[in-house]
Amino acid sequence: MTTLPLRLALVVSLGLAAGCGSTEPRLSLTKYDQVQSEIERVSKELDASQAAKLKTAAEVLAMHAMMSATSEDAQALASVDALNGKTPSEVIAAYEKLGPEVQLKIGQQIATARAESPLKEANDYRQKAIWLHGQMIQQAEKYEDRRKSIYLKEACIEVEKAYTEKQRTDGDLAAAKWLNQEYEQGPEYLINTYPGASRLNE
Repeated sequence: MTTLPLRLALVVSLGLAAGCGSTEPRLSLTKYDQVQSEIERVSKELDASQAAKLKTAAEVLAMHAMMSATSEDAQALASVDALNGKTPSEVIAAYEKLGPEVQLKIGQQIATARAESPLKEANDYRQKAIWLHGQMIQQAEKYEDRRKSIYLKEACIEVEKAYTEKQRTDGDLAAAKWLNQEYEQGPEYLINTYPGASRLNE
């Protein structure tokens, strides 16, 4: 059976949006990866207040259904069954039937998972960037031209300095994504983009 963190990750990935309008369309989905687009589609036809209620209700109902499932395969399907064919009003009504205690408990779990998710994602990008950095250093050692080896090593130092600054200004996740992208450009890109002390002093 899937662990609670994986269940939380499934619900957190919904990323539901609010919209406008006054019709009562029905959600239509057959698999879990349609949930986000369906909620977004329906939300566009609601006023802001109703869309916000739908967002909360759908998240909690999906989580509650997955937690009630008895097998790993049943969990994603359970979230679909909890929402498919329902109007926003029906989703909200089903959410209200859960009662305040269940609503609060599941809502807190979702909020915690949502807060932790960017930190985990940032760490994943950072770990990959560390591996790529190692690849750059290995490449530097292979250059017959000693100057080029020094240039690449110094470029890596400059990239890491820029990453530290981006952490301060843009946050961990954005900075880690950026760092990963820079290293993925390869050694020639780094050498040409980040002149180190040796070239600056030439």
